Amino acid sequence: MTVSYNQVTVATSGQTAIVSPANASASFSSSQTRRQVTVTNHGGHTVYLGDSAVTSSNGYLLTDGSSVTMVLYAQDGLYGVSSGSSSVVSYIETGV
Repeated sequence: MTVSYNQVTVATSGQTAIVSPANASASFSSSQTRRQVTVTNHGGHTVYLGDSAVTSSNGYLLTDGSSVTMVLYAQDGLYGVSSGSSSVVSYIETGV
């Protein structure tokens, strides 16, 4: 099982890539079609999660101190935008 993790600073303008598509990452094999991702917001501001077009109006709301776990297809990325000043999120992902 492959495990990838990091901390990412999510900006207030534009969309910040939190998890890149797995097919663009050497850490995942081409046979893996899905991956489980857990994101934790510990940056002091609300972060909105979604695709590359995410905004504070359409994203999944992740308050400070909260976590969410989801399954993504390998080709999908996960992006975020912060409601206040920049906010740090951490993630861990595994192939499933």
